[in-house]
Amino acid sequence: MVEYGSGVSQGAGRVAGGSGANVPTDAVSQVGQVLSNAVHTVATLPPPELALLIVGIVVALLIFRRAF
Repeated sequence: MVEYGSGVSQGAGRVAGGSGANVPTDAVSQVGQVLSNAVHTVATLPPPELALLIVGIVVALLIFRRAF
């Protein structure tokens, strides 16, 4: 929070969300958060959009199967 004056007292590494030592922990928590958000988004889709998503995934898999 450089805007509020706490960036200077915490050092430059702290301003961007952590130092280099905290990168693996932050990366793992970000991956977990992405998965959680994806599950939440799919769980809140209305049935017609969910059906379109499933059809789209099947079509994409068929296209990839023929391409490779």
